[in-house]
Amino acid sequence: MKKLFSLITLLFTGITLFAQSLAQPHADAGNQHYDAGRYQEAIAEYSKAVYIEPKFAQAWNNRGLAKLELNDYTGALADFNKVLTIDAKNIEAYRNRATLKIRQENYAAALTDYNKALALSPDDADMYYNRSLAYLALNKKKEALADLNKSIVLKPDAADSYLERAQLKLDMNDNEGALQDYAEVIKRSPNSVDAYLNRALALEKLQKRAEALADYNKVLSLSPNNVTAYFNRSLLKSRQKDYQGAILDLDKVIVQRPKMAEAYSNRGLAKEKLGRDKEALADYNKALALKPKNAGNLVERGGLKMKLKDYTGAIADFTQAIALKPKAAEAFYGRGYCRIQLKQNATACPDLQKAKQYGAKQADEFLLQYCK
Repeated sequence: MKKLFSLITLLFTGITLFAQSLAQPHADAGNQHYDAGRYQEAIAEYSKAVYIEPKFAQAWNNRGLAKLELNDYTGALADFNKVLTIDAKNIEAYRNRATLKIRQENYAAALTDYNKALALSPDDADMYYNRSLAYLALNKKKEALADLNKSIVLKPDAADSYLERAQLKLDMNDNEGALQDYAEVIKRSPNSVDAYLNRALALEKLQKRAEALADYNKVLSLSPNNVTAYFNRSLLKSRQKDYQGAILDLDKVIVQRPKMAEAYSNRGLAKEKLGRDKEALADYNKALALKPKNAGNLVERGGLKMKLKDYTGAIADFTQAIALKPKAAEAFYGRGYCRIQLKQNATACPDLQKAKQYGAKQADEFLLQYCK
């Protein structure tokens, strides 16, 4: 869940001074419990306040927030609705009800509440930020970008808005724009792990690998156990042919995420590049034990078995890969090659023809030689 801005705001609507004087101590006690994370106790105090004064909008609002913290969405919704029956122009109730709807993944309804709130408070930077998250959840990127732009105009020192806009620009392939926004985040929040981590991705897209590596290193200086940084850095090191460095990073990943199949398969690839075939095979086996239906890993393991001249084992892997991905050119090529080696030309040739059909140009040589 991305960060939503919400507030406990004191609301005084239609309350008599006498009733307020009796109810306010309970509301204050509720706020103290809320701030301390004692939400059940906070609810009890807010309930006393609204019993004494049923039009005490602050207490209804804050009780709704306490219920929201306890994932009591039905109770929270009822309380926010109650605030709006007392005061139909209550901005915080719209904001908080929208937050609830986002948690329920009812993004269209959240947008309705944000729209109402912004009609009442058109210069609320946090509201534009929050509405952008709803737009993003609905894949309305242009609308989200417009809201983030507005949020930044109204609140230019808000690092969160720059960060969210940078990530949206990265997703929209505006890598240079993303880099500019990540720089703004880092200017305002020099230890932002997310900014360095995601800026590294933008730098990689722009083929600025040395700078990307520096950002991954920075992330790990700030967050030494960051699995994503180790994993992403391992991919970068593999692209740079630093296979030993990639293996060391993937070792770190596996210590923390021993059931992450991708870490084993990538480590297997790096070990294979270094000629450590038996260790690579063990990693492929582990990856497939964790994710047996991964066609890519079956092709990689099949290729290694083929290299080790375990043609029967390779054929089994390629066959499984084809069952999962019927147009897997590399799997058809590998199976055809293995069948040629086993002198099973009658079944090899149809595989090689399929391989050529799906884009494996290397099949031509064997087709000319064995499948006339």
